[in-house]
Amino acid sequence: MGVIGVPKGIADPVLYQGLEDVLWPLTFDQLIVSALFQSTEAEHGSLVSLARSFGESDETVEKALARLVEIDAVFLDRYGSIQLGTRYRDIYRRQLSSLGRRVGVWNGTWLCVSPTDPTAGLREDVQEIIRLDKFREHTAGAWIRPNNLAVTRDDLRALQSPGWKLTDDVTFATPRSIATELWDAAGWRDDASALLDVLEGLQADDGYDVSEQNLPRVLIIGIALFKHLAANSQLPPALAGESRVVAKFHARLLNFRAAIRPVVQDVHGLQFSPDDFA
Repeated sequence: MGVIGVPKGIADPVLYQGLEDVLWPLTFDQLIVSALFQSTEAEHGSLVSLARSFGESDETVEKALARLVEIDAVFLDRYGSIQLGTRYRDIYRRQLSSLGRRVGVWNGTWLCVSPTDPTAGLREDVQEIIRLDKFREHTAGAWIRPNNLAVTRDDLRALQSPGWKLTDDVTFATPRSIATELWDAAGWRDDASALLDVLEGLQADDGYDVSEQNLPRVLIIGIALFKHLAANSQLPPALAGESRVVAKFHARLLNFRAAIRPVVQDVHGLQFSPDDFA
């Protein structure tokens, strides 16, 4: 069966004011996946309610779900709930795992994943680890990051897959210049500060303005915040510089999520998953 239609864009510029540098206009398919990334499962009626709040029809939901089922992004369980497909659920879990890691004391060494067999390609799971743990390609085929994150045993085994080796004691003479060249920590902080300003604009006398009328904008901001937090390279302060913005951004996101959770549940019936990255 061919893909059903083309994903419909959510293009209202008002929804993206202040977010242009960190979030491109979403499609409704992406909105559904983002909602499931927060709740892991949803009832059909909840997604219909979500669509209507964005001015979309029930047909938009049906077509979006058909496309997502076709690519195994979601599936319907035997009780009729809509859940993330296996691959997307794995990505969700890895993302939460990477967000939940505390940056440890850095001893100056680096992790390096490099090929022992020039013909060996990176397996899909290894590519996912490299992407989520923010490794960067330093020289052709050699991927590095500061050795300041707790890497799980499963990930360590994957990173030492056939044709590849993992070294955990690499050092460089000019680590700060390498970090500046491969990661844009200052740019991340600038965008984080801009997002905090957007969040400040949602402040009302009794907290955030999460009225039903404002909820589409609130949900788009929430997606932008979570996406930007996930983009943090988690470099040690010796390489990244100022770290207070990171801590402030994380704390504000958790506070915002807690504030909108009951409203989203009341209006759309979406139950957020626990804050296991807190």
